[in-house]
Amino acid sequence: MYLQIAAFVSLLIGLAVCPAWSAGPGFNVRFSTEIVCSTDSVSLIVTGDVLPESSWRAPFSPPEDFFQHVEEEFRSADIVYINLEEPITGSTLTTRHKTVKNVRAGKDFILRAKNSVWPQVFRESGVHVVNLANNHTMDYRAKGMLDTLKLLSEQGIKITGGGKNLSDALKPVILEKRGISVALIGFTDVQPAGFAATSGSPGIATAKDEFRMIEAIKSASRQSDFTVVMMHWGEHASSTVTARQTMLSRRIIYAGASAIVGMHPHFMQGIAFYKGSPVFYSLGNFAFPTKRPETRQTILPKFHFCPDGTFSVTAVPVAISLEGQPRIVDDEPEGISILALQNKLSKKFGTAILNGKLVHDQP
Repeated sequence: MYLQIAAFVSLLIGLAVCPAWSAGPGFNVRFSTEIVCSTDSVSLIVTGDVLPESSWRAPFSPPEDFFQHVEEEFRSADIVYINLEEPITGSTLTTRHKTVKNVRAGKDFILRAKNSVWPQVFRESGVHVVNLANNHTMDYRAKGMLDTLKLLSEQGIKITGGGKNLSDALKPVILEKRGISVALIGFTDVQPAGFAATSGSPGIATAKDEFRMIEAIKSASRQSDFTVVMMHWGEHASSTVTARQTMLSRRIIYAGASAIVGMHPHFMQGIAFYKGSPVFYSLGNFAFPTKRPETRQTILPKFHFCPDGTFSVTAVPVAISLEGQPRIVDDEPEGISILALQNKLSKKFGTAILNGKLVHDQP
């Protein structure tokens, strides 16, 4: 069981050919080829896109069972960090910044979850932090954002990537456990007009203002032992990494990020390294109702941060039902197929599965 986890450990962390490295001035984060601190480590799970309700399918019922097949995995982690792909609001006033023609043609969507129980479901399922930096959080304008902030906060869930103003949206969530601090911060490079937070209005944290993004990441890195950046970027419905994703990943890691985890394409994309730091270009969806096979498979990465400044990553394959419910399939043929696809997508970045283990052939 968890044979594929050993594979990801070999690839994602250090790999025999990757030496210790400094992520940037003042930083000293190193990868290990194995989990070297079993009891003192802090673990973090990061997921792809989560969409509790959609305009094309009835909501999953009952809501409390939405994450039932991944709850055990969630509860095994100290921190669970998800991307919420829509506001949770009863508001009916939609954004003025999306083309009506594209929405009617199904080329763009205006999304919301109307059931206010979802934040409670998240909390009871083991979710600790929610990212709002994406191209749908402001679909129901400022009211939708403020409703979402309130509902999540009432359940004690921390928020990245969005807020009541620009300062809130850029602020990282920094959590400390067992003497190890982990900073989580989120940005979107897919930004409809009018969605970005300003000094006086609610909105999301945008990667379009690269200076502010980089300064926020540097600040988060100075305040923590490890920094994980969630990025909403890339081309919709594509497994191909764009030149802009590559460029941004380098700037983000040089700013001090320990790792980058991306989403938005709704397809899985490859895993790369820059200065030894892992870049998951796209996990695809995680809990998302959809029909296309490519959008119903993902991996669930789990980071293990150690007191000595090293960290490792394990991961398991996850399949998504037509209703959007995620299920771990590590011991099933479907899981083998998902890992094979991830290997194919990552090969162009110098990674491969050899003898059941992922390895990286670039120093």
